[in-house]
Amino acid sequence: QLEEVFYTGNSPGTNRIFLDAPETLKVYFLSDKYGFTVPTWAGRDSESIDVGVFPGANWLLSNGFDYQMNLDALLSDPSMLLAYAMNVDPGKQSGGFSLPMSISESEVSMTFFASQPRVSYLLGSSNNLKDWDDEGIVVSEVDESGMRIATMQRGIGNRFFRLEVQLLPAEE
Repeated sequence: QLEEVFYTGNSPGTNRIFLDAPETLKVYFLSDKYGFTVPTWAGRDSESIDVGVFPGANWLLSNGFDYQMNLDALLSDPSMLLAYAMNVDPGKQSGGFSLPMSISESEVSMTFFASQPRVSYLLGSSNNLKDWDDEGIVVSEVDESGMRIATMQRGIGNRFFRLEVQLLPAEE
């Protein structure tokens, strides 16, 4: 029997969605989404998940995790941290993944997700894969889907991009 429903997006906008659902069904939704009400929504008990208290709730729920789990413990695994930072399903990344790159005669650009709470995104470039700096990298503002584009001019010889992600400490 269905006991809980978790919404990670805005309300579907209908009151009749749970006509055949048990009376005990509880609806959960993220506090930064629209169209829901508390203490009931669509005739069922409802509760808002505070994204200030649970900043990774959207990603956790979207990937089958409990939104209340210890995010720091989960993200101590580098592959989980990268999946979280890039907003991808960790179960579908067993072979790794690559970021979309675009190369023209004059520049190289990389598109990446850059909007996860508590994540620092650090860009670097190098011509020898040993010495890294951010000189010459231009980064766009975050767009409505959380994406950024990093661009650098092509020069003589090889030039490599690096994107490093770090989990920032939880706010007290």
